[in-house]
Amino acid sequence: MVLFPNTDITIYNKYFRPDDDIEHYQKSIIEEVDWQNKIIATEGNKGVTLSDSTLIFIDKTPNYIKPKKFLKFADSERNNYFTLTPGDIIVKDKIDFELTGRKGNNLAALENEYDDVVKIVSVSEFTDHFEVTCN
Repeated sequence: MVLFPNTDITIYNKYFRPDDDIEHYQKSIIEEVDWQNKIIATEGNKGVTLSDSTLIFIDKTPNYIKPKKFLKFADSERNNYFTLTPGDIIVKDKIDFELTGRKGNNLAALENEYDDVVKIVSVSEFTDHFEVTCN
């Protein structure tokens, strides 16, 4: 269980249909997650580098499925589920935006319209929740 829920999120899961070579996105709303912004410092040969990172804690729910299973579903089945895959897009809050990959509804348009748009980097699964690292 997420201890300190502070927002809802909109997740866009990317998939391809067998009949075309176009990126498609399925939108899902996930309520009551814990969204934490962090600054990460990395020391290297040229000094310290700072980068933004976001950590999102999400409760496990019955409509979550593993990424490979999600991709195998037909559109009619896929609409009932969400997954967490590196490269998928998350936006802080519930939003009304159809991400299609086409001009006006592509990732650039989404990032221009909303402040907190992140891409999943890694997912850690625990007994009752997920920790999703994004940037």
